Amino acid sequence: MPTTASLVDTAEIETSGNDVTTDAESSADVTCTQCESTTPWGHSSWCPDCGYHPKLKRCIDVGPKEEVVAEQPATLLELFPLWSWVLAAGILGLFGLSIATHLQLDAGDPFRGTISCWMLIVSGGAVLASHLTGYIRALFGGMGEVKPWDVIMNPLAVWMSIFKRLPGTTWQVWAGSWGLTGILCAMGIIGGIRYSVVFDDWGVKPAPKANLVHAIVDQARQERPDESQAASLEDAVNEFTGEEDGAAGGGLKGQESKEESAANRTSIDCLIVGYTTRFDKTPDSLLLASLVDNKLRFVGRILWDDIPQATQKHLLKRMPELPRSRPFVKTPFSAEWLEPVLTCEIETTDWNSQRKLREERFVKLLSELN
Repeated sequence: MPTTASLVDTAEIETSGNDVTTDAESSADVTCTQCESTTPWGHSSWCPDCGYHPKLKRCIDVGPKEEVVAEQPATLLELFPLWSWVLAAGILGLFGLSIATHLQLDAGDPFRGTISCWMLIVSGGAVLASHLTGYIRALFGGMGEVKPWDVIMNPLAVWMSIFKRLPGTTWQVWAGSWGLTGILCAMGIIGGIRYSVVFDDWGVKPAPKANLVHAIVDQARQERPDESQAASLEDAVNEFTGEEDGAAGGGLKGQESKEESAANRTSIDCLIVGYTTRFDKTPDSLLLASLVDNKLRFVGRILWDDIPQATQKHLLKRMPELPRSRPFVKTPFSAEWLEPVLTCEIETTDWNSQRKLREERFVKLLSELN
């Protein structure tokens, strides 16, 4: 039994060709008078929404309308690959642990610096390992992505090659990213590393002037008439000063070759021969000897409170190890005497009439005489 649509088609065929062409051309821009739909009719002579046919003056059965199912947007988990979620979890975990360590440990806790140091070592190793393995794979992979010198000169090219090979280079991206995060966390969050230690005094002290050393040798020779002992001491001093002949020139005149004026301070190398004490047996001052007219003589003292604390700590540890029963150089003070080992540098503005230091100031310790 013919359907309504077939009857309509037959009726249209019986119409003249000009009418069909005119209807088809005009139907593309027609608004349905029945449902007022503006959906294009295409080559049809009836409304695609309600089936109204203008020539038949009624609606025809056009069948069920196909429903267009809108594509559902992808979830956040589907937008990013699994390796990126693992990467993000590791980075967030490192930041969380670093913040917890920072809050848990005091700023002066040495364990905090230890954690930071180990974190820097491990993280730096991870970055270096991932960088080198990525470089080797890119260099020998046959793709010409990097040059032999890019491992140092152009590390960005190496890492571009690593990211291009994802997900095959997942572990390298993890190790490099987590290592870089660890370095930043150790330095910026955990802290506890005293970077100023690079500029600290590492205990390398300059040697005293050779003329002072030889004056000490002469004084020691007077105390030790045994020639073998004096010779061995002189050989040790010659080795210390880098000279082969035992003669010492100069004296105070050599040290006073610098301008002696009240306006300019003069640097003097001195031997610490002893120290005076307070009632509680703590040091009160250091007694100093230096060259005066080519002879080793007492030249003054430095108050203990004028010496830097770091030097005080060193002297408090070292002086009890160098006791001596009598003074190496005569002084007008009663003191705890020391073996001629400790030397220091002193600045002074001038010498007084008794050939003693004036306005003396402690500068630093010099190398010990072994």
